[in-house]
Parts: sequence; structure tokens; C-alpha cells
Amino acid sequence: MSRSRVPGYREGLKVYQTFTCPRTDSAWTSASLRMNCNVGGEQSNNHYYCIPNAERTHFVEFCYDRPSMKTEIGNCWELGGMGYLNQVDCTNFVKGCPDYTYLSERVYKIPACLDFNFSEQCFNEEPGCTVLKNSTNALVTNQTNADTSLHPGLVALIACVLTALILLIVVFWTKSRLQICRVDIDSDPNELLLNPKENTGNTNPTLKSQSVNVSERDIKPVDVKGHISHLYLSKTGNIWASNDRGKVGFIDPSGDDKRSIETCSTYSGHFTIATVDDEEGEHIYWVHNEKKVVKRDDKIGNETLTGKWAPISIFFSAEDKLFHVGIVKDNDAKITRYYTNWTEKDDIHRYRAEEKESKNIFRYPAYLVKNTNGDLCVSDNNKRVIVVNKNNEFLFKYKGSYQNGFTPYGISTDRWGCILIVDSSSSCIHIINQEGDFQRYIKMSEHMREPRGLCIDKSGKCLVGSYGTISVYNYTSDDTQTTTTATTESEK
Repeated sequence: MSRSRVPGYREGLKVYQTFTCPRTDSAWTSASLRMNCNVGGEQSNNHYYCIPNAERTHFVEFCYDRPSMKTEIGNCWELGGMGYLNQVDCTNFVKGCPDYTYLSERVYKIPACLDFNFSEQCFNEEPGCTVLKNSTNALVTNQTNADTSLHPGLVALIACVLTALILLIVVFWTKSRLQICRVDIDSDPNELLLNPKENTGNTNPTLKSQSVNVSERDIKPVDVKGHISHLYLSKTGNIWASNDRGKVGFIDPSGDDKRSIETCSTYSGHFTIATVDDEEGEHIYWVHNEKKVVKRDDKIGNETLTGKWAPISIFFSAEDKLFHVGIVKDNDAKITRYYTNWTEKDDIHRYRAEEKESKNIFRYPAYLVKNTNGDLCVSDNNKRVIVVNKNNEFLFKYKGSYQNGFTPYGISTDRWGCILIVDSSSSCIHIINQEGDFQRYIKMSEHMREPRGLCIDKSGKCLVGSYGTISVYNYTSDDTQTTTTATTESEK
């Protein structure tokens, strides 16, 4: 599902509906880059906001085109109907209302200002928010028990509503299927292949869609709520999954949590699974962007510090036995490579473009993966995918080729060396080859809520993480890479 722009606000302010808001500096920076908001602090306006709308029906995110404002003590924020910020008195909150002033764009640091019950249109910390829900249910129950006889006209109305619901379910089932999109072979090749060195995304190739029915092979994690932003398939058949609320869960195919780890709130590939130094079993390593450390599951207190740099992503390459850690500081970013004993090997940082002064390769390296040829593929939150070779040399960047924009998140590779990227803007998986040439799309259901996590194992099992759901597919591609099919696991 593409991001839904909310109409009705003043001209010049682009407002989008969203389901969750960032809660940490790292997540806020990531969202700011995704929206092209100001993140450097040098400007007083164009900062990223994610707050409730005035009607209290959903969160909205936007780059605010006015200067930051000082928040009065005892207030949160909402976006007013015309598109201006309104302070919301929270002094009646049970807990969490700020007793200090803060800049308006820093509202994400106030959990109570973003903990919201949209079904009841109240902040969770407002007195009576939960009670109101219970009393409403009780009222409905009492009314039902008090009047068990139905008017004939009401019966007819109920019958019509049920019929309409059945028709909607049929329509939903028909549309809720995975579409496999590939390049039309009759199109001009010059319009289909994008410049691997500087893909601007202006080319919009003609697509031919081949529909594949999808059954409801979805996993609903019991304890890992919210956006499933990063995934890893264990050798045991279970799944490592992280959300945007600071939790990594080890879940079985039914969604039950077998183990969980509290990490940090982020939208990135902030954990990796590794077996190092001839150890038995899998171990999870994760980064904590707030504490600026890399941690391992079973080694309490044995942490690797990253100094003034905040780690946001991590990947272990079994082939060369190196950890790759994406780190950021202010407006700078790089990837540091470590040996298994956590001594530094080198940095992937800057490159010289056409005899000009060197420039940063990355802006916010959120997801990392190694390709079959040894290239490092990076999903950067600056709306691009960047690939460097095994010698740490910049190869190309891919900026998408879809008319609805490009918002890359999870990234993976298949056994033929194709690179797959989840695009949350269009609910598509982009497929490019090792040179950066666009190959085709996998168009997911339009009802999928902001897909982000992605992983593919050697057998072709593909996991896609979205809001509250992990969808399981079987991904295959022939040796010539001319067709792609994806079916649910239950259709094998």
C-alpha cells in the first residue's frame, strides 16, 4: 500500500497518514531523511513531525514549513485542521506529561504524547481512556440484553449489510493477491535499463503483470507488535523478527514467541545472526544506537563500543568472517568492518567522483547484505540503494524506477545474485541485477500496511514484514532471470 496523503491541509504542506511514529533519535533521523526533512539543525524549519491529527483518528507525518516552537510545560502536540501545530494540554495525564519545556519537533521523546487509543480517540494516559472503552462495551451489552426483539425493517437492514459484507470479502479476496511484474519484452530496451552509475529513477518502464493467487499464509506474531522491520530465517525453521518498538523475537511458524530480547526502537536491520569461531548454534548480535554499543545475546557486559558514532545496522558475512556495522554521527555515515574478535579492520566511508573532492558514500546505511559476488549492498534511508565491491569501492546507486517514489527498507539477494529491495512507497519489491539494472517488480497486495522487513534463504523461502504481519512466500527465478514467480508456502 502506498503512503496515503491526507487532503484538506493548507497549500504547501504535504501530510501523510502513518500507523506508528519514531521514538528514538535514530528512528527520527531515519524518518526525516525518508521525508526529505531537515536533520542538520542548521535550519529552524522543515523539521520532521509525527503526531496525532486534530480529529484524533490517526497519526500524521510531515515536514513542517514553519519554525520550531517552544512547548509550554504540560503540553503535547497535534496537527490542527488547517495544517498548523496545536499544543494539547496533558496536565490531567495519569503519568508521562512533560513538566519541562522542549522544542516542538522533539515531541517524539515524550512517550505519553504518542501513546494513543484511536478507537476511543484519547491518549492512553488520559483518565478514563480505558474505562471509557469498557463502559461503552457494557452499554452495548446492556442494550442488547434489554431489547431482544427486532423490528422487521431492522432485520431487512441487517440482511442487506451482511450481503454487502460478503460481496466486499469476495472483492477483497480477489484483489488480495501477489502480482508478479516483469518488463514488457516489446518495450524499447533503452527505456528499460537504468544507468547503473547514477540511477535517477526518472525512467518509468512499461510493466506486464502476471497475477498469482495468494492464500492467507500470514504469521501474526503474538508478542512482536507494530512494524516488523527486520527478519532473519533461522536454520531451525523459526524466525527472528524485530519491530519498531525495541523488541527482537524468536518466533515459531505459528507466531508464538519462543524467546525475546529488548534492544532499541528503530527502523533498520539492527541485528544479525552469526556462528563464529567454530561455535555451535546461532547467536544474535545487535546494535543499540542510543547506548552506542554492539551486543551479543549470551555475553552480558561484553559490549563493543562505537565511540561518538551511533550504530544503526549490522550484518555478519560468513564467507569472509567479518561483521559490517553501519554507523552515523551528525551528517556523516560509514560502515566499519570488524573481525570476529571485534578489532576493527577498516571503514567504508568516502569515494572520489570524477576527480572531484571525495564525498560520503552513505547517508544513513539502514540495511546491509552481501551478494553472491562479494559486493556489499546497502539500503540507505536517503531513498537509494548503494553497492560497493569487495575492495570497498563504490559501484553504483539505485534510486528506484517507480512513479510513486522510492522508500527502500529491507534488502536481500537471491542465489543468482539479483538484489531485492522492499519499497514501502509502492508496496513493491524491486529487483535489480549486480550491475544495478532494473529487472522487474514483485507487486504485493495493496492492502499490505507499509512493508519493511525482507529476507530470502537459499531454498527460496521469502519473508516480508509489514505492520503486525509476516507474509511467507516461495520465491523462484530461472537461470536466465527472465521470469519471477512467488507463491505462498501453502501452495507448494
